[in-house]
Amino acid sequence: MFIRPHKRFKNGKWHTYYSVVESRRAANGVTGRVKTGQLLISLYSSLASLLANRFLNHLLALYAGHG
Repeated sequence: MFIRPHKRFKNGKWHTYYSVVESRRAANGVTGRVKTGQLLISLYSSLASLLANRFLNHLLALYAGHG
């Protein structure tokens, strides 16, 4: 996997966008696949897990303060 840059000239300035790409060799040549969808799913699940852990830790701290 690697990051592929895409450059675009817009509003008098150059902008660079990036996509995560997987490169595979096939019998008929090299094929590339954009992996951002899978990357986003992984990112969302990691973020949800992190937020859930922080919320539980906050609740436990509040509960421990009342005991």
